[in-house]
Amino acid sequence: MENFPPQTPVQPSIQENTQLEPKAAQSGNKPWTLLLIILVVLLLATSLVLAFFLLKTKTPPIIMQNVFPTPITPITQVIETQEEITVPNDWKTYKNTKYNFSFRYPNDWSNYSMNDFSEIDTNGNEKVLYLGPSKSTSKPPQLVQITIYLANDYSEPELLNESNCTKKELLIGIDKLSAQYKTCNGLGSDGYITFKSGDYIFVIDLLKGNANFENIIDQILSTFKFADSNKESYTEDTGVKDQKRYVSPKLGISFLYITRYPSGLEESQDKMVTKEIDNKIYLRSSSQLGDYQGQFVEVFEKDPNETLAQAIERQFLVRKDKSQCFVSYNTLSTGSQQYPANYKRAEIAFPEDEEFDMESMFKKSEYCSTDYARTNGIRYFLEDIKHPDKFVFFSIGQEAIMANETQTWQDTITFLD
Repeated sequence: MENFPPQTPVQPSIQENTQLEPKAAQSGNKPWTLLLIILVVLLLATSLVLAFFLLKTKTPPIIMQNVFPTPITPITQVIETQEEITVPNDWKTYKNTKYNFSFRYPNDWSNYSMNDFSEIDTNGNEKVLYLGPSKSTSKPPQLVQITIYLANDYSEPELLNESNCTKKELLIGIDKLSAQYKTCNGLGSDGYITFKSGDYIFVIDLLKGNANFENIIDQILSTFKFADSNKESYTEDTGVKDQKRYVSPKLGISFLYITRYPSGLEESQDKMVTKEIDNKIYLRSSSQLGDYQGQFVEVFEKDPNETLAQAIERQFLVRKDKSQCFVSYNTLSTGSQQYPANYKRAEIAFPEDEEFDMESMFKKSEYCSTDYARTNGIRYFLEDIKHPDKFVFFSIGQEAIMANETQTWQDTITFLD
């Protein structure tokens, strides 16, 4: 039997364990690494999506706001809070019975009307009223311009429809009438205010130069008032045979007239007819055709602080030679009665030279005022100083329409409160 040298015992369990430990550790790290990578990818994806939506909904660059290089600031912003606006007690009042509106303005301002501003002609042409400081270098003063159009014929100028205009809704005057205020770059105006009242469109043009009068303009606009035009005129019996009284609450006057023409003739089939049109009341025979026929009385508004002569000069004799056209007072009526002491009568007169005749009279009358100056028929103005905010004009002609046995109808005129 052979003798073998001793051998070192093999310990497989120990070697197997020492070789398996590193492998077990390497295999355990893989899930955590994958999870970390997945989280990073999800975070990056979320960030990219969020950035995409933020960029998509971002407000356009500020340069888009500079469409108008010069900011426009409407001067009538304060109109929206009219209850906060007050005006001095000594301000004047302008009234117009034709269009049923009035407003107040500073006592050192004046107004001037084009084409008498008392009626719109048959073609629907507009009438213009200028308003501004009395000491203005422009004649007439042109700071505010009021133009009136027939509503059915009015169309807004193209310049006010352009993209360089800004628009704002306003409430005008005491009655808070809805209006639109526009400012436009490149126009010779500080702004336009447009609104509708009845059958008319009012356009108030705030001419260049208003910047120094912003508060005054706001005050003026806050005082606009539109009268109630729904008060119907009427006739009433007086208790005297064939006599009627005509009453116009809107115009603030009344008068008497005999319904038969000529008065007192029982067999006459001709009746006297009254017709009120705007600020005029016509009185004519029923045989005369047409609403604008016959005698009439026309009502005008005036500043209560003005005399009758001053109101006539301002409204009818602007730019006339005062030596050739002037106001003459005459307190007598055309009938046998005199007007009350509180009534003042006047006419637009002219000098009578040595060669004065009918032709010369018509020529001078036409120069002073075709429709209102003295002529060969009866024409005159009349004021009741107890009602200083208005006066009337009579166009009578050469015939007498009676109110009673001794007075013509115009002799019975009464001014109403």
